Amino acid sequence: MAQTDLQTSFLRPDALLKHVGIDREMVVADLGMGSGYFTFAASELVGPHGTVYAVDINTSALSNLKSRININGQRNIVPVWADIEKLGSTRIPDNACDAVFLVKVLYQVEHRDKAIAEAARILRPKGTLVVVEWRMARTAIGPDIQQRVNMQELERELTVRGFKVAMRPEADDQHSILVLTKE
Repeated sequence: MAQTDLQTSFLRPDALLKHVGIDREMVVADLGMGSGYFTFAASELVGPHGTVYAVDINTSALSNLKSRININGQRNIVPVWADIEKLGSTRIPDNACDAVFLVKVLYQVEHRDKAIAEAARILRPKGTLVVVEWRMARTAIGPDIQQRVNMQELERELTVRGFKVAMRPEADDQHSILVLTKE
């Protein structure tokens, strides 16, 4: 059986974001953007009239992001320093985003419920929440299995919070993906 664009040897943000419907002129947020792997892919997809909020608590990650923005000229990316575990700290308006990405972030936070609350706050009704986490299995790279997020438990938590599962796309052998809509 041939692999899809999502089932390559490593996660491809461009393929995943297209698959979940990220398109021109959208407003999206990458919470815990890290290296900007998803941020820059989203920037290309939303185009010059869209907006990508790139949120992180790590100031050196944000500094690197700003340098790449200046080099690449991607003016639709808005760097934001914030602690996503504090409601409102992103300063992104309520219901402002068409989509929010939590990519390999939830396994790192101390208060997952608070990070999810911030994502829900900035996501508009019927908006898309994309969660990517390390697969709950031994993989060649990634954190210890005890640190990883059980996606079935997470799905139950998100459903209780008013999200509806839209899809569970297959990814590479390192990651699990959950795509939900805010009701």
